[in-house]
Amino acid sequence: MVEQAASYVDLGGGHHGLKITMAVARKLRESLGIDLLKATTEPDVLKQIIDKITDDDAFVFQFLAIVEGKDAADLEAAADGTVLESASTAMVEAIIDFFPDSSPIKKPIRQLMAAVEVNRTASVAMIELELQEAINQAFHLEGSGMSQKSGSGEQPE
Repeated sequence: MVEQAASYVDLGGGHHGLKITMAVARKLRESLGIDLLKATTEPDVLKQIIDKITDDDAFVFQFLAIVEGKDAADLEAAADGTVLESASTAMVEAIIDFFPDSSPIKKPIRQLMAAVEVNRTASVAMIELELQEAINQAFHLEGSGMSQKSGSGEQPE
């Protein structure tokens, strides 16, 4: 059974499949100091990789450039926040796909991705609620219906 490669779509609709081979893994190690093979035995290395993917946009595009054999600036120019998020997820999926099914690293990374998605969903809901409340207060709106306050001259507390 052939598994589908990790992928993302850029702003222009371009489809980018990500496949990490041993040659790509070597280039990642030489260019970015990312040693995927070391990550299987040293959890701190895996944590550093995941941290860089989630915290460093420039790293994401450098990583993608190496995997795809393209220019990082071109990839970045075809991206926005949504593409960055999608590409970052595809990078983690490509890392998972790099390892054999018997690798002890696959299950923890998949569990991490699931936990991140649950946390992201909860965080988004909380932030949306906080933003809605701030907008309601700033524009003297009530509730989620976004209805205008009556002209009673009352100020929100």
